[in-house]
Amino acid sequence: MPPSRRVTNPRRETYQEQNVFAIDKVPSTNTIIADESNFPLTTEPDPTHIVIQNVATVEAQQIIHDDHNIGYAVATPPNACIFALVIGIDNYKNRTIPPLKGCALDAEAFVNFLGDTLHVPSDNIVILFNEEATRAAIIAAFRKHFLDNEGINAGDAMVLFYAGHGDRAVAPRGWVTSNGMIEMICPYDAETTDEHSGKPIYGIPDRTLNSLMRHLAYKKGDNIVAIFDSCHSGGAFRNMRPGPGTPRELGKDVRRYTLPATLDEELMSLSADTEDGSRGATQVISSGFSYPTMRSHVLLAACREDEKARENIVHDGGTEVARGMFTYHLLAYLRRAYEEAHAPPQITYARLMEALLDPENIKLCGASFIGQNPLCEGKNRDRLLFSTSEVAGEATSFPLRYDNRTRTLYVVGGHANGVVEGTEFTVQLALTDQIDGLVRSRDIVLVVKTVYATECVVRHDQITDLSPYVEALKKARAIISTWNSIVMKVRTPTPLPAQAAFKYEKATPKGSGYYDLSLQELSNCRILTRSDPLTFRYAEREMTIPGRSLQPDEILDAVAHWNFHLYRFNDRVGGSQELRPQVGLHLLETASGTGLRPLLSQVGEDLFGSAPAEDVRGCPLSTYTVPVKVKEARIHDLTKYYGLTLINTSAYDLYPYVFYFDPSTYGIQAWYLPPGERVRAPLPRSQGRVPGQLPIGYGAGEADSIRFSLAPGAKREAGFLKIFVSTSYVDMRSLRQNDLVDRERGANKETITIPGGAWDASVYVLTCFEPE
Repeated sequence: MPPSRRVTNPRRETYQEQNVFAIDKVPSTNTIIADESNFPLTTEPDPTHIVIQNVATVEAQQIIHDDHNIGYAVATPPNACIFALVIGIDNYKNRTIPPLKGCALDAEAFVNFLGDTLHVPSDNIVILFNEEATRAAIIAAFRKHFLDNEGINAGDAMVLFYAGHGDRAVAPRGWVTSNGMIEMICPYDAETTDEHSGKPIYGIPDRTLNSLMRHLAYKKGDNIVAIFDSCHSGGAFRNMRPGPGTPRELGKDVRRYTLPATLDEELMSLSADTEDGSRGATQVISSGFSYPTMRSHVLLAACREDEKARENIVHDGGTEVARGMFTYHLLAYLRRAYEEAHAPPQITYARLMEALLDPENIKLCGASFIGQNPLCEGKNRDRLLFSTSEVAGEATSFPLRYDNRTRTLYVVGGHANGVVEGTEFTVQLALTDQIDGLVRSRDIVLVVKTVYATECVVRHDQITDLSPYVEALKKARAIISTWNSIVMKVRTPTPLPAQAAFKYEKATPKGSGYYDLSLQELSNCRILTRSDPLTFRYAEREMTIPGRSLQPDEILDAVAHWNFHLYRFNDRVGGSQELRPQVGLHLLETASGTGLRPLLSQVGEDLFGSAPAEDVRGCPLSTYTVPVKVKEARIHDLTKYYGLTLINTSAYDLYPYVFYFDPSTYGIQAWYLPPGERVRAPLPRSQGRVPGQLPIGYGAGEADSIRFSLAPGAKREAGFLKIFVSTSYVDMRSLRQNDLVDRERGANKETITIPGGAWDASVYVLTCFEPE
């Protein structure tokens, strides 16, 4: 039986949907028996692919909102509300599934947090406990409380909380995944048969929930968070070290039904092409609750896929009860943060997960958190909790760490980020005055002295002992104020900026002197002439910037940022060319045999496969060089979708980062970023003669698929694909840059390690041609 709850009049309803379920209410209160039948959703366009406009202007079309500029906060409406669907399952209909003891209590505690701390009206909360939480009821509740709820307005937050067993199962034939597995949450009636039809009742796969989330974001906005206190290893990691408490996994002794390839296909067919055919809206559904380009919602998960979410006995109000360790630590921290703050605390989802593992917070919680690394994934992970507002500069700044033993201060950014000796960071510290007790801010400049692959040692020229500032530094972020980059030589009559993040030098006005960029100012526009090697060889050398709204300093900063990251490679001793993955580019088509339109697979030849690897000789006017061989994919069919495949033949698990550099706009878009530092490396190492692979734009990778187009009248255009890899996680989000020309279009479109970390970079060319 569900435990008692302090929330007043919670909504615990049966869900009867026309043309969705045949539901009979039985005498037992709040119990639902449902026959699953087709439950079609409307097919509004869900534009979640990438379209390359004017050829290589990569534009990730958003579900509802355009991507926010990095560092720009969009405020949540002041009257925004929170709506929640809360699920807790301890006991399962299939008696071979091990019972749990703390899931209903976790769900109850979360409901009380919503009501007592956040003051969410009880009418906005729907709860399903134990036998109420059937597969049919969960999906129906999601539809009625979220998708079809006319009370949800733009900016309102939608929260899905689940505590119960999780599982991992073999993917049905045709479901392309990197490891052949899919993840599921387990409803009350999972792995049983329907009493009326006799058909098996399955868990709810990641693809089904992710499809619902994307559709919800399309209809109601992307202020959505999913909180899962369950594990999804499914017994796949047998050598995992045992930990304290009971794991929330289905267990190896439970008989599973084989998932059909057509499971929930109506839920996954939520897309339609636009009428003009040039901007398809084909939805690509992911495998895995966590996936790199998850833009519909933020996921807070109890642990990594190779760990187990556990529940344990804790002392709660003088009583010993079972609680999930993730939920227990999460709510303890949140209550404390809200109680101590005079206003809603400025906590982002990403920082919240970091805070849970802070030793001081674990100590205050009074319960062990051993063996779990909670995850925070999604494009919106830098938003404030239950909000669409972001903390300015979060994605373009770096955390700091202080080594008490050596009294050394590190910035978590290194060679892989472009940091070199002499790079300067600015840090704003909030310091408490010892006399009047007031908090005042102080900016300090830190200079890089020693650089490693993923971090660097910094010092202050005047402050030799930084130990008094340690607590303030823990809460601060470092922003690069000077890159100490290679000098970009500019030919222009305009004065160069005296202080800038990048180095500039004025080239000889006339003659054959070296220059990387020529900036000419006319009455109604500015003309750029580029001499950097890749643009000089593959793209249009001359670029026109209409109007004069952009200042020369802005143009120079954007070009310097673009050039700096495009032309930086690992040229240090021990540079890791062995890490460099092979890259394939293929046409995509709907996989046959499944009937699932969003399920894409690669067909035809690899467009990079037959392309020669060529040296790019530097333009005699430029100081930039390309030290790697470059392949060019020549794209003639502009009506199809495309996907990338990264192939790892090395003995190391890798974190890949894929960026698109557009020479026609100077935009830099992230086509793929790893979900976070706590996930397993997405590009697995080679196993014997079998290389590791990562699909991007299809299959399990599920980054947005790509479609190309040319500007009106253009017959040929090119752009550049820059691929970084590293043996440990690097936050590369700061590379992204908005388009310089069209400012309204967003730029966002280990068991084996190398000591000290390693990274590598390569570059490819994508050239589109007018169809013959």
